Amino acid sequence: MNRWVLLLLMGVMSPGCALLQQSEALGVEERLGKAGFRMEKAVPAGATAYVLEGTEKSGVVTYRYVDPRRGVVFLGTAQQRARYEEITVHEKAKQSAELAQITPANRRTVGPIALAP
Repeated sequence: MNRWVLLLLMGVMSPGCALLQQSEALGVEERLGKAGFRMEKAVPAGATAYVLEGTEKSGVVTYRYVDPRRGVVFLGTAQQRARYEEITVHEKAKQSAELAQITPANRRTVGPIALAP
């Protein structure tokens, strides 16, 4: 019986995990676009998916981020990579500030989940 419950939970949770990964990938891709990375319809063979990685050729570093689900690759320079990092830090700081404003007095609780006003 416990085995069936575990299998059922895994079946229910797996799509949720995939949605979270897809959502995170879209957030990364949006920030890459803001930073000036260009998007191409291609997936290089042997490329690592969902990882921003750099390669050096003739002294020039190029960064790429591959999304095989969408069939695209984002390509950028070291300057664009630095801009991407700035955007990411700024957005995470903004999210942290917004979360810090949620206090026990202004949150609503629904079961174990606290919701912002």
